[in-house]
Amino acid sequence: MTTRRNGRSKTLWEMPTKNPNAGPASADVRRAMRKRARGGSPAAVAEIINEPKSDWVPPWKAPFYCFWRGYIHSAREWADALQAVVQERIKTFEKRSPGRVAEWSFGRSTEAPHVWITAMGIRTDIEPGFVSVMAIMPGDDDREHDREHPSFSPFDRWLIVDRTKEILNAPDWDAGSGVYKMPLDQKLAAQWHRELLRELFWSWEWNFAQAVEFGHAHIMARKHSILAPFERITWNQWQHFRLDEHEELPLPEDPKWGNPRPADRSKGLPWTATGPGGEKLYEIHIAPRSNDGNREKEPEEECLHWLVKLIRDNPDRPPKPRDLLAEEALLKFPGLTSNGFLRCFARAQAQTQNHNWSRPGRFPKSPQKSRQ
Repeated sequence: MTTRRNGRSKTLWEMPTKNPNAGPASADVRRAMRKRARGGSPAAVAEIINEPKSDWVPPWKAPFYCFWRGYIHSAREWADALQAVVQERIKTFEKRSPGRVAEWSFGRSTEAPHVWITAMGIRTDIEPGFVSVMAIMPGDDDREHDREHPSFSPFDRWLIVDRTKEILNAPDWDAGSGVYKMPLDQKLAAQWHRELLRELFWSWEWNFAQAVEFGHAHIMARKHSILAPFERITWNQWQHFRLDEHEELPLPEDPKWGNPRPADRSKGLPWTATGPGGEKLYEIHIAPRSNDGNREKEPEEECLHWLVKLIRDNPDRPPKPRDLLAEEALLKFPGLTSNGFLRCFARAQAQTQNHNWSRPGRFPKSPQKSRQ
């Protein structure tokens, strides 16, 4: 977006603002300020957000909330969605190597997003932004409150832990951690848990990109200045930014008493990003899409759910050729385009991990045509 003044074009990033310390304001913010100055209706004024909301999370934590149904923030729905993914992955494992795992269990917390998968004497705990794998010891109680149970201690066994998919590259998978070594039978079991986590991280990563692209999750950041209010960064805008590398900040030699800042400032620093023209984004967060009961669902979202159900009901072959499915979808979901259907067709197969519908081969003729 550009405007001309004194014969010179200015981009949206260069437009001035009344507050020189707050950086350039966006068109939405300036428009809201003009409406407020004219005494417009409060409902018509765009919300100016100066602090992150309680349901916003940092980008490294956000993918854990993403599934094929979108961005799920409710603890109960999150556990249900994760359990469905785990069951699907384990069924795939069984098809590849029958009898590889005899029993497994899935536990969950009722108060926060936290689940654990137990199989072959090893337990994997998963929370958004935290994953741990450890051996089960005699006396452990696999209950919801077992972290506080006296018999449960993660410090008397090997432990693999990380907050991102880097846990997959930890050297402890083959030997154990610290003085606690991993016996051979546990090494084989640990590889099963590692493979499960690899599948889960792939699913989270892929669905996170889809959630942002289709608006199920929003990128929020301060534009140009750390003192600017939060605004949404669209998916198209985000393609032109690159995340900045944070250098570890040195500890203060003589921290001042009463300084409201942790001694180690290098941990937990908010992410920043830089655009092609030097544009800056500060304090990047991910926010769930606002729930608007009057908002109609996007046609591609409806088409995707429809195709996913069709694939699960017809796993070996589609009920009709793809061109006929496209014609039906365009009539069924007003506003859907042919390219939109093709995107949904590919996404549905990726989400169900079933690509049988795309296998080469001629679609069989209907019985009526065969008789003719």
